[in-house]
Amino acid sequence: MAPTTRKYATVKHPSIEALVHGRYRYKDRAQALARFHHIADHFVLSKDQPAHSSDNPMTVFWIKGYAVKEAEAILGFTGHFARMEITTLETGLFTLSANKVERPLPAHPQKARPTAKHPNWGHPVMRAVKRGKAYATIEAAQAELDQLHLEFPEVSIPGEGKVYIIVYEKREGSKKPTHKMAIEIATHPEGGFVLLARDNEKKEKPASVHRPDMREAQEPVATKQAPGAFAAKVLLRKKTKRKNIGRPVTGLKPQGDA
Repeated sequence: MAPTTRKYATVKHPSIEALVHGRYRYKDRAQALARFHHIADHFVLSKDQPAHSSDNPMTVFWIKGYAVKEAEAILGFTGHFARMEITTLETGLFTLSANKVERPLPAHPQKARPTAKHPNWGHPVMRAVKRGKAYATIEAAQAELDQLHLEFPEVSIPGEGKVYIIVYEKREGSKKPTHKMAIEIATHPEGGFVLLARDNEKKEKPASVHRPDMREAQEPVATKQAPGAFAAKVLLRKKTKRKNIGRPVTGLKPQGDA
């Protein structure tokens, strides 16, 4: 008999769907073991395997569509690695279980290419800017800016407390589909920090500022108590001053495409 051509597993395959949802039930462990080997022999396995034995079989393989969160999908994840093993239920029956194994995106056999070169106002970070999301710490706000640069490296220039980026946005009276913007960390009137976006293009008129209506901001400063408005200003000023010690004072503006 010709050897089975292995394929990458997908949650749409009946055997894998039953696995990831924990639906297998066997009275005898030998039955569970037979199903374990059937799956392991059918799909492409990871090169990096965990320690295992005949008494405790275990294998890791990649599953398309498995446990992908919205934020991960934006980054290009189309699936995740899973560790399959035999477990015993409280009822005494045997089943096969799948547990997510975290590995960086470059290690994944399949990944999605970026669908767009520029972000628009539907991107999670851009939506956070628009609704005036409050951040308890400068680091949390900076992480959002870093995420934008990571996803759109060709049209962004990162900075401390800011990012220069080209955003896709149709504007009335303008034929240009994209616009240069700067998104910066600022203090929130009620304490904590917020991201503000402003135009970064040369104009005869004063640049417009996208400032959120703080009265309508629904999202509170969560997870960690945020500093008050005055304290937040002091923290932001200290952090910026500390980063600039010993550096020549120059104007940071996007070059080329950004």
